[in-house]
Amino acid sequence: MAKIILTGDGQSFDVEDEIAKDDGLLRSVVKSISPAYTTPIFRRETKGDILTVHVSKQAGTKGAGALDTLINAPETINPVEAMRERMDTLARKRRLSVKTAIKMEGEVRAAITASQVEQGITTRAISILLSSEGVASDYIPIGF
Repeated sequence: MAKIILTGDGQSFDVEDEIAKDDGLLRSVVKSISPAYTTPIFRRETKGDILTVHVSKQAGTKGAGALDTLINAPETINPVEAMRERMDTLARKRRLSVKTAIKMEGEVRAAITASQVEQGITTRAISILLSSEGVASDYIPIGF
């Protein structure tokens, strides 16, 4: 018999050696005991005649698109901030005249409108997050 240890939960149980040596069979057994282990990582060690398999959770792909979104996001989020930076640069280079500012009026108004839309979206998102209930996890992070 082999000893199986679920490292995230601290649970352990025994299975036949043939099951412990086969990733597919062991994955099925572990998944039936704890659905949180959908993509487990196995680390096997043998001491004497006893096979011990340490099973840990592997992060899935949930939220993987969020990183791509952040990487591809513009450096400045608020359109008014981008417009302010642009006007500051023109002023530093002494290229911001009254005539130039008047020509930019449409762009400035568009930046203000876009900024107000983003502020509304952000305010709604914050409101939804603050009113949401917390959900307890069955996973305890390492170190706690």
